[in-house]
Amino acid sequence: MEDLSEGGNRPHLSERLRALLDRDAASRAWLYDSFAGPLFRRLRRRYGAHPAVDVEEVLHDLFVQLYERDDGLLRRFLDQTPAHEQTPERLETALWDAACGIASNQRRRFKTRRLEALEAPDELRDDLDAEQVLSDRDLLAKLDACAREHGDTLYLYLKLRFADGHAPREIATLTGWPIEQVYRLRDELRPVIEGCVRRVLSD
Repeated sequence: MEDLSEGGNRPHLSERLRALLDRDAASRAWLYDSFAGPLFRRLRRRYGAHPAVDVEEVLHDLFVQLYERDDGLLRRFLDQTPAHEQTPERLETALWDAACGIASNQRRRFKTRRLEALEAPDELRDDLDAEQVLSDRDLLAKLDACAREHGDTLYLYLKLRFADGHAPREIATLTGWPIEQVYRLRDELRPVIEGCVRRVLSD
């Protein structure tokens, strides 16, 4: 991890964070390069075997929160942590706590979905006759065609992620795309799918 102690020509940690809050691209890259790897390894050790937690999604959501819609984590760190305690290790602890909070939210959503499935009436769970299956296939074909309209790159990501089941880092390895591009594609895909679903259902 980069030495961010006072002295020399390297910017102090607080300078990096204030620049990041001003949307400085180099500081964003520094934050990811410095902390994503250690956080990912810690998350994988704690949650890797848990069926409710997608470790890569946790990490992705954390950095989206820090880059795009900072909820105050970095500002609180700067404002509430004494200057002499503003160290990379202390910042990593704050980021770790935030990541664990995101993982806990994933676990709660997972439990809620399981309860809803268990509580569904039998007649709803079993009401998949042949006509419904054919209808579902037709809808899926229309959704697939709609997704194709949004470009080969986005469509390839869709297939690799949801048809083949590859995790984001596996997609990056298979395609040679930077991991940041893979995460951007995932964010771009959500409104595309929502729009396609609305279009197909209105036909």
